[in-house]
Amino acid sequence: MNLIHETLDLLELTAMSGLVGSLSVGEKKRVTIGVEVVANPSILFFDDVGSASILMHGVNPIVRTGRTVLCTIHQPSISIFQLFVGLLLLQRGIYTAYFGDLGDVSVKMLEYSSPGTMKILSAIKFGTSANQS
Repeated sequence: MNLIHETLDLLELTAMSGLVGSLSVGEKKRVTIGVEVVANPSILFFDDVGSASILMHGVNPIVRTGRTVLCTIHQPSISIFQLFVGLLLLQRGIYTAYFGDLGDVSVKMLEYSSPGTMKILSAIKFGTSANQS
């Protein structure tokens, strides 16, 4: 029972523990994550985490406990990309383009793949002008 309460605290769901049928979409996703955490697997695998909110409130607290978490993601925004600590970047087929720590604002990956490239400074979304970010 203690692990359940710790997991509710970890995923910021303690206040919702008695609610039935009135959770937001994000809270429902965190409950699903919590069910997996309570099973205490050696590795947690998340396929195509598409929301920064789910990463921040669902996955990152689990990572901070020292558990191994593997996420797949396709075309992440800069804000989501910067939440990751390490990266396995695959090219078409079975080729590894990069594997390792990202470093602060992805500087380690940029130094590896494009020496001399400036670090990412802002989270401007593609398709918007700089005034709209």
